[in-house]
Amino acid sequence: MWHCSDLIMNLRPESERRLCLLLHLYWTYLKRSHHTTAACESLRLVWNAVPDSFISRIEINAQLQLLGPEATGDIYDFYCKAVGECHEDVEPRPLKHHCRCAIRLQLWKCMQWLPEGIEQIGLPKVLQLYLKLENSDCFNE
Repeated sequence: MWHCSDLIMNLRPESERRLCLLLHLYWTYLKRSHHTTAACESLRLVWNAVPDSFISRIEINAQLQLLGPEATGDIYDFYCKAVGECHEDVEPRPLKHHCRCAIRLQLWKCMQWLPEGIEQIGLPKVLQLYLKLENSDCFNE
């Protein structure tokens, strides 16, 4: 039987940020049984707000191999459902997504709090929804 500390010791991500994202995914996966919709929404919001590449199947298998193939497969499936994307390899995010992250960061730096700052810049409603992370496909349990 493995312990959480064993898992953390075996993680070898590229950066501390990637480690945090992997641990957030794992923690959310562990807590999903309490409220699946909230767990999925938590992951969706985080991954729509950060510029990082999506976690790939290869990365999950490599980083969480201590859990075994069945668990890593379940974690990957849960992650794909939540973020609405599945990638075998690590790929850069689209330019549109990087623009969203850059605009949100600039608003934050200018102390234009979200979502009010988004509403004040006069963008069309569809772009406002995109910046507010509100326009995504709904997923059903």
